[in-house]
Amino acid sequence: MSAADFVVEPLTGALGAKVTGLDYRKITDVQFERLLEVWYRHLVVFLPDQPVDPPAQRDFAQRFGEVVDHPWDPAKIAEGTTLVPQPIAEDCTQIVRVIENSRADAWHADVSFRQQPTIGSVFQYVEGPASGGDTMWSSQYAAYEALSEPMRELLQGLSARHVGAATLTPKRGAVHPVVRVHPVTGRPCLYVNRTNTSYIIEMNRPESHALLRFLFEHSEQPRFTVRWRWTPGDLCFWDNRATMHHAVNDYGDERRVAHRAMIDGDRPAAYRPSPWKPIGDVPTHLSVGVSHFMAGPA
Repeated sequence: MSAADFVVEPLTGALGAKVTGLDYRKITDVQFERLLEVWYRHLVVFLPDQPVDPPAQRDFAQRFGEVVDHPWDPAKIAEGTTLVPQPIAEDCTQIVRVIENSRADAWHADVSFRQQPTIGSVFQYVEGPASGGDTMWSSQYAAYEALSEPMRELLQGLSARHVGAATLTPKRGAVHPVVRVHPVTGRPCLYVNRTNTSYIIEMNRPESHALLRFLFEHSEQPRFTVRWRWTPGDLCFWDNRATMHHAVNDYGDERRVAHRAMIDGDRPAAYRPSPWKPIGDVPTHLSVGVSHFMAGPA
């Protein structure tokens, strides 16, 4: 058995894999290189029953890239004060303790309203309800590939504005391609989401609204998803460039706590340059709306 050996179990046809035979605190460089390959292929990777060790989680996350602050702190939002991270400890500020006073129960890609959204997160479940509180992910590779060729051709030439209104940072915004290319795999994927995407800049508002509604509903189909039932200690990391995720809000007033590290990203690049110019200013809005989304954890 080589130093890189561990067991990989794919979870669905679209995305997701469970890895056993590893302690994330003791992963060798050879094992990490193989783990990266698993990540690029399956997009979200689960390591069950891991020790809760925030400094080790920080160190593991830093192997993927620079760890950046979480953009909101639910406890501070509830108090009406400045939005700041809620660090585990003074010597481990990169890990945010997420306690669900409010919930991210809508499909989204994290902080897509930034010029450089995160490439992913390392997330560890600490405590939660006996049932409920699962998280779902959707492959945006699979969602894009399931579209007809004419629709793919249209989308490759479009860009959309993303805003932070749903996450209480309404002045934050960025324009990204509707179809981005993954910087490592070279594969195209959809890059719009119900929570942050406001409008398509090359279309008028009714056209944008109709197309985004279709894309949101299309990309959230069960055939593109994986769902994980959490057990305390479970560690996962997901690729924020080619997935969306949704925390299921089905556990009432029970407490759900996790530790999270967000990994700094890169500016999304278009799969194909746009042949069209923006039509002009369109009022910022959430094109289809979000029935229930407030700042909170994944």
